[in-house]
Amino acid sequence: EIIRRSYNKQITLRYNSNGIFVDDKIIDLWSKFKKVKYAFSLDAAMEKNYYIRYPAEWKTIVQNLHKLDNTPDHIHVGIACAVQALNIKHLPDFAKWKLQAGFKKINKYRAENFEVGGGIINMHMLYIPTFLSARILTKEDKEEIRVKFMEFKDWLWNNYRQDDDFWKDN
Repeated sequence: EIIRRSYNKQITLRYNSNGIFVDDKIIDLWSKFKKVKYAFSLDAAMEKNYYIRYPAEWKTIVQNLHKLDNTPDHIHVGIACAVQALNIKHLPDFAKWKLQAGFKKINKYRAENFEVGGGIINMHMLYIPTFLSARILTKEDKEEIRVKFMEFKDWLWNNYRQDDDFWKDN
């Protein structure tokens, strides 16, 4: 109805989805709107994601990420990760996987003349249910996580760079 009444070019759509059902029909529909912001809920790579987001098959997820990576420029796609007790230790590996996958637009988009999105993954903390909150972890677990993130910071410094314009502008 929105398209029939020609309001679609004035509307931005925003989705949060597990990304299981992405097809050419929905992408064609999105192409008719001003902008689409698609948050692909993904909490880990491979079997870890399958455990957290059962029954999400990794093969389907990767296929759909590549499909979304090749959509028109007005469709912005970002991986949205809920940080929790089940995945926090593995987030550096997940981020490395994402960067090494070679996506050209996921978590990268332009606002005005500036690149935003960082290019890695978006993260938000899970607090409820409390038994999945990272707050429940032991001091030893938290120290292990701190060390993994410090190692990841070093890995990023040596293996991942935004272009110089990104750093000048941000």
